[in-house]
Amino acid sequence: MQYAAEAIYLSLPLKAINLTSAARMSYALAATHLGRTEEAYAEYQKVTAIPVSNPRQKHYAALNCCGIHLMRGEDFSARKIIDLLKEGHPEDAPAMVTWQYARALSGLLDPEEEIAPCPRSTYDVLNRALQLLMISLDPHKRDAANDILSLMRNWRPKSELHDATSAWIQTTALLHLDKPYLAAQRVQAASPFYPLAELLVTGAKIEIGLHHEGLDLEPLGDLCRKVQALFDRLPSQEARDGLAAKFSLWHPRAAAFVALSPYSVYELVAAAMPSVFTDGRPIQVYGRTVTTHLPFVQLSLEAFGLDATVVRDQSVERKRMADVLNVPWGTTRRMLPVVPPSLLIYHYLRLAEKEGPLWRRAARELAHSHGTVPTTNGGHLRTQRATLEDALQRLLDAEIDTQQFSRMIQALHRRRRAA
Repeated sequence: MQYAAEAIYLSLPLKAINLTSAARMSYALAATHLGRTEEAYAEYQKVTAIPVSNPRQKHYAALNCCGIHLMRGEDFSARKIIDLLKEGHPEDAPAMVTWQYARALSGLLDPEEEIAPCPRSTYDVLNRALQLLMISLDPHKRDAANDILSLMRNWRPKSELHDATSAWIQTTALLHLDKPYLAAQRVQAASPFYPLAELLVTGAKIEIGLHHEGLDLEPLGDLCRKVQALFDRLPSQEARDGLAAKFSLWHPRAAAFVALSPYSVYELVAAAMPSVFTDGRPIQVYGRTVTTHLPFVQLSLEAFGLDATVVRDQSVERKRMADVLNVPWGTTRRMLPVVPPSLLIYHYLRLAEKEGPLWRRAARELAHSHGTVPTTNGGHLRTQRATLEDALQRLLDAEIDTQQFSRMIQALHRRRRAA
C-alpha cells in the first residue's frame, strides 16, 4: 500500500494520467484488503472522475465502487452504478456477473436463471453457490446444500476478497444439512475484512452456538457485541438497513437472537423480530394470526433436538402456515422462517449464568411478551410439550441451572426414542 501511495505521489507532477490511475487502482485494492473501504472508494471515485483516463480503468473502477457498496450492504447505490455500466456496456461480462452477485446476496437471483460465465472473476461460481443456498433455505430442498459442497469442494476464489464469502457459504450449507460440527470447522477458516462478510460469518457462528448439538466458537455475548459494534461503524443508514435485511435472510435465528438481546440493533429489531412467534389464541407471526398451534409446538421441540413427529395428516396445518408464510420474493416465492421464542430464552438464560442478570432480564421479558412453548388442545406431543415448558419455566425461575435443564431434555429424548 505504501508503494502504491508513493507511485501516486510521484506520477502527479508527470501528468501521466493513466499511470496515476493505475497507481490509484493498486492503492484502492490494497486498502480494500485492509478493510479500509472508505479510502478505497475515494481512490476508485477519483479514477472514474478523470475525463481522459483509460476507459477500461474507469470501467473497472466503477465496478469496484459497486463492489464496495455491496460489501457494506448498500444495494441501492450499487444498483445505480450497475445500471449505468450496463447502459454503456450491455454485453460486458464483469458487469453482468456483478449484477447477478448483487441479487444473489439478497436472495433475489431467480433459481432458474442461467449464471453468466466470467472466467476472469470469482463471481460466477459464487453466484451459482448463492443461488443454491437460497434454494436450500427451504427445509424440503436441503439437497441443494450438497450441490453447493460439491461445486466448491476443489474450487478456490481468484481473489482473497472472496475467501470469507466462500467459507461462509459452505458453512451455511453444512448448517442446512444439520452438521454443526463440520460447519464449525469450516467457518474457522474465514477471515473477513469487510462488513457484509464479517456480519455473515458472525451470524453463522451464532447459529452454530444456538444449534442443539452446536458449540460456542466464541461466547455468544461477545458475538452479539461484535454485531452491535459492526453496525455502529457502518457509514450510512442504507448500509444498516441492507445488512440487517441480509442478516435476517441468511441467519434468521442469529438475527433474532441479537435483536432481542441486551446488545440489540434497531434495524435488526425491525427485520428479525417479526419472525419470532407470539403464543396466544391465536398465535401471531409476522404481524398475522395463524389458527393452528401444533406446527409451532413442533418447531419449539425441534429447536432442542426433540423428535416432534406426529402420525397423522397435517395438510390442514401446513396450508394455514403457508397462507401466512409463503410470500412473493423477487420473481418467485419463499417460505418465511419462524423462530421459536423458547430457543432464544434458553440461550439468554445460559448466558446469564456467565454474564449476569441483564441476560436473565432479556429472557424474562421475551417470555412475558411472546410466551415459551405454545399450548395445544390435542393429545399429540402433550408430554414433550409439557416437559419442555416446565423445564424452561423452572430455569426462568432460577430453580434449576442449564445443566439440569439439559439433563431433563436428554431424559425426554431417551423416553421418546424408547417409546
